[in-house]
Amino acid sequence: MPNFSIFKRLAIGTANWGKPYGLSNVQVPESECLKILDECQRVGIDTLHSSKEYACNEFLVEHAKRFRIVWKEDIFTIYQEPGMIASYLPIICVPYSVFDRRFEPYFPEWHTKNLIYVRSIFLQGAVFLKDIPDYLRPIAPIIRRLQMTIGSGLFCLLFVLMNPYVNKVILGVDSAEQLRQYTVWLEKFDQYVCDDINILDPRRWPKQT
Repeated sequence: MPNFSIFKRLAIGTANWGKPYGLSNVQVPESECLKILDECQRVGIDTLHSSKEYACNEFLVEHAKRFRIVWKEDIFTIYQEPGMIASYLPIICVPYSVFDRRFEPYFPEWHTKNLIYVRSIFLQGAVFLKDIPDYLRPIAPIIRRLQMTIGSGLFCLLFVLMNPYVNKVILGVDSAEQLRQYTVWLEKFDQYVCDDINILDPRRWPKQT
């Protein structure tokens, strides 16, 4: 398993588990949900975000016993550790993305008393669309530029992870392969770790003449 704490800041959204969701209207079947859970365990993603209104509740109870589950309710957020009784936690969950920064000014204040979870980081999947609907035409040029970078999804993910006030990023994926595209890329950071103190400490470098 990768020893990389960034995966602890990710949670997997389950809105499309068992029913269509988002602009792509994709429904993730149970067989693919199991593969997503396997990839989560491989890298250390330990939290799922769900709601009593979602179609996957029975599936989560049966197959996600080793995961923390954050249940979205009308007023409170219920946080359930594996094998433990659910409890209420002061979690604020808001949409946040490279497009949507309405709540960003409040993060420093909220962070003093709450955990901040962010969702809709892909704007309901708009950043992946080839055919952009008319009502999103004003941001179509931005989406096209994102799609020409390192990857629109990865760009959006790194943007929200850079915010130090964000405790968890709720990541919606349509398949285990899509999740793996992000995890494999994030794992690449580990390839650049250097433990040689003679390289890391400039005082140990040879004196320049």
